[in-house]
Amino acid sequence: MADHDSAATLADCRAHLAERNVSTEALDRLARRLEDAPAKERDALLRQFHEAADAYPAVWDTDYGAALLEARGDACTDADLALRLYRAAAKRARSFAAGATSGGEGMARMLAVRRLSDKIEQHEATSKG
Repeated sequence: MADHDSAATLADCRAHLAERNVSTEALDRLARRLEDAPAKERDALLRQFHEAADAYPAVWDTDYGAALLEARGDACTDADLALRLYRAAAKRARSFAAGATSGGEGMARMLAVRRLSDKIEQHEATSKG
């Protein structure tokens, strides 16, 4: 799934939410704080992030919080932090997929889960090798 552009997906989600008068600035700021925070503070910030992201509406078949974490992970130069962001994104994506109400919806939502699982596997393989 290398052809997925997480930054473009994130931009599309932001535009769609803006059309619905939903500002993403607070959650975006929290995601940036995750990257800048010392490692010992990241667990608490991730909990805050998940709580805040739960309040955002879905965008098509995408959880905004998962899309944001994935895009931040893709842009991250710290491999350990990127892996942590992907794992947090995957957790959100799995939960979002579990809430699907039809087979087609579930299949569409599982695309993010599979893509993130692939990224996690690649990062884990790279860190071991």
